[in-house]
Amino acid sequence: MRCVALGMLGLFLLAVLVVIVRRKRERMLRLRAEWQAIAVLSAEKDLPEKDRDALLQLLQRHAPDHPLRAATVRQHFDAAVDAELADALEGPVTPELEERGLVLRDLRTHLGLDYLPLGQRIYSTRDLHRGQAVWISATEEDEAQWQRMTVAAVDEVSFRLSAALDAAPPRLTPGAMPHFRIWRDEDARYMFTAPFIRQEERPPLWVFRHTTALHRTQARAHFRIHYDQTTNVGVLDAPLDDDYSDLASREPVTRLRGRVSSLSGGGLALLLPQPVPRQILLRVELDITDGAGPIKVELRPVEVTALPGGHHLVRGCFVGISDKVRESLTHFVFHEQQRQSRMAEMAE
Repeated sequence: MRCVALGMLGLFLLAVLVVIVRRKRERMLRLRAEWQAIAVLSAEKDLPEKDRDALLQLLQRHAPDHPLRAATVRQHFDAAVDAELADALEGPVTPELEERGLVLRDLRTHLGLDYLPLGQRIYSTRDLHRGQAVWISATEEDEAQWQRMTVAAVDEVSFRLSAALDAAPPRLTPGAMPHFRIWRDEDARYMFTAPFIRQEERPPLWVFRHTTALHRTQARAHFRIHYDQTTNVGVLDAPLDDDYSDLASREPVTRLRGRVSSLSGGGLALLLPQPVPRQILLRVELDITDGAGPIKVELRPVEVTALPGGHHLVRGCFVGISDKVRESLTHFVFHEQQRQSRMAEMAE
């Protein structure tokens, strides 16, 4: 009996050893294939040698078990960058650290991981993009001191803001923690604080460290929903006297194809392939009437923001809209929001 028991134990240990060896071999083959895929990816993306070396170092240090996932999925690339900069960001911002931030941002751009899909929330100021409007104040309560600035550049260590030529620049000292707020029309409103590093003179830029402590709020006069629809967009001349009574009879001077990304009873956000001036009106067709045909609404652009990929986000408010159409919009938005909320609860 003892011999049988020992034999069974030996067979069990042998089976375990075979499984361990097999798994190690499978892991080795998978990793070899992933590193080969990364080499192919680097060639396809035409990565410069500096970026290729930076990518290999980043993956070897912070994603050795799943390097391909970290090189192709934004979320996992973010985690690798966070791990790479975790210790350095606790100390002073040195020229070496800033150079590292530029290299990592250049790498992110070459890999195509700098684009954030519309409607997706942000978790860090690294997700800011060039041309985005930012409001800044020395204190959160002092509403009169909020100043509008524009994102001039973003790397993995810091972001830079520029001020309008006719605006008084903010007066900050290194280490100050001013308050910020931003609007993402396809998403929500965010408020945060970020450490001020320094001011650069040529061109005049204000440099801030990144933060992940973003407070996301919904603060709108109208309910807003994510709404995805490709639509026809007509460009109209805007009346000089703000008289919108004859909008229905106005003919577009040109037509575009766009995509609505969010909708409310007061306006919408629209993706267009080219920028439009704020001195015009846009006529948009919305399919919200359950087969009764599209309704046409006119809106005045409030802000036009350049996005990665050559698109432009136009945020606009409705003008000359009848009470009947606004009621239909509000009714549709309310019920669609309830439906989206139920789907989100089911997903959780």
